Amino acid sequence: MGVSQQYLESEVFPSKRGLKHHDVQVLALEIMDSTRGELIEQKLCELTTKVGCPVQIIADHGSDIEKGIKLYIQKYPDVVYTYDVTHAMALLLKHELANSEKYQSFIQKCNQCRHQLQQTELAFISPPSQRSQCRYFNVEKLINWAEKLLKCPIETLLKISRNF
Repeated sequence: MGVSQQYLESEVFPSKRGLKHHDVQVLALEIMDSTRGELIEQKLCELTTKVGCPVQIIADHGSDIEKGIKLYIQKYPDVVYTYDVTHAMALLLKHELANSEKYQSFIQKCNQCRHQLQQTELAFISPPSQRSQCRYFNVEKLINWAEKLLKCPIETLLKISRNF
């Protein structure tokens, strides 16, 4: 995915906003048998031939991707490699929440609630399921669910509590 510097300067920066999905375009899409760093570097070089040299590459710190980007930057030292903010924030949340008894209890109760409500007429009010791989990416969804539940009418909460 990418966005041109010209587009950033003419459309995004003047509106003082972050990038949105409609701002970026697919630059390349590859199905690969391997994602070794050397192959990632090769694909980045091929992309550079097609669209030009990037100013910045934003990615997670997956070892294969990171190695490929670092190899690429050896050839193009002016390119800035930036750690993806969503991954960085998820790691910070993991560091803060993984050992929090309150948060772990909250997660356990959410899971219990989901299991008890599934296949019932109240399934619509179940908490969002958490994928183990991305659980710290989705903390906001659980918090939003809990806040909505706390704001719902007392009659609904009483009906839910009778089911437990």
